[in-house]
Amino acid sequence: MAAGAWAVPVIAAATAAPAFAASPCATTYGYTLNWGNATAEFNRASTTAASASATSTSVGAQKLSIGFASALITSGNNNSVNGHVLDVTHNLTVPGPAAGGGGGVAPNVTNLGNITPGGAERGLCLQHSTSSTANVSRTGNPDRGQRLTISFPRDVTNLTFWIVDIDSTTSGYWDRVRFTTTPTVVTNSASVNINGTGSGTTPFRYGTTQTNNNFDENTANARVKVSFAGPLTSLTMEYWNAGGTGVQRVFLADFAFDALGC
Repeated sequence: MAAGAWAVPVIAAATAAPAFAASPCATTYGYTLNWGNATAEFNRASTTAASASATSTSVGAQKLSIGFASALITSGNNNSVNGHVLDVTHNLTVPGPAAGGGGGVAPNVTNLGNITPGGAERGLCLQHSTSSTANVSRTGNPDRGQRLTISFPRDVTNLTFWIVDIDSTTSGYWDRVRFTTTPTVVTNSASVNINGTGSGTTPFRYGTTQTNNNFDENTANARVKVSFAGPLTSLTMEYWNAGGTGVQRVFLADFAFDALGC
C-alpha cells in the first residue's frame, strides 16, 4: 500500500486576551491650560463670556472646556456709573505684545509675570475700562467691581493658577482680589509685598498703603499662585479698585488641575 502523505496538524497558537483598558471616564488625569504654549485654545464670545480648552498629555484624556463668565458688581448703582464698565476691547482676552509697546489702556504681554524666565507666557486679562472707587474699599463687600465665575464641566481637584499684576498707583487704583472659596497660597509664590489671604475681609493687595507701585505685567513683582483642593465645578473671584478712578487689570495664567478624562 502506498504510503499516504500525512497532513501537518495545525496547532492554534494560544493568544492572551488583551487586558481590558480602563475607561478614561473612570480615570483621573492631570490637565493644564497654558496660553504661553497654546494660545489657540481660547474662544472669546463677548466682553462677558469666554472659554478655553485644558489638555492632558496622557493618552485617552479628552480636552476639557473651562468657562469664564464676567459681570459687574453693583449695589443699587447703574452699571455705568462714572463710566464703570468692563473694557469691551480687552476684558476676557489673552493679549500678547501690543503694537508700539503698549502703555496706558492696552496690555503689552511678552512674558506674563516672568512665570517662566525667558519664556513667553500669556494669561486671561480682566480689565475695567474706567473704574470708580468702591464705597467699601479695603474690607467688606465692594459696591463696584468685576465678578468672574470660572466653571468646569465635571469635578476638578488640586486646582492651581497664577494671578499676575496686583499693584497700585498713588491715586489711580489699588487692586483687590478675593475668592468666595478661601485659597491656599502656594509656598514661595507670592511677591514680597503681596498681602492678604485672598478671601473675606483680607483680599490680595499690594502693600499696606496706596503708593505708586505700577509694575509692568511682565515682571515678577506683583503676582501670587493660588491652590484649591476641591473637588469643585465652579469658582468665583471678585476684583475691584480700592482707591481712585483709573484703568485697572489683572491676569490669570497657567491653570493646572486633576479631573476624570471624560
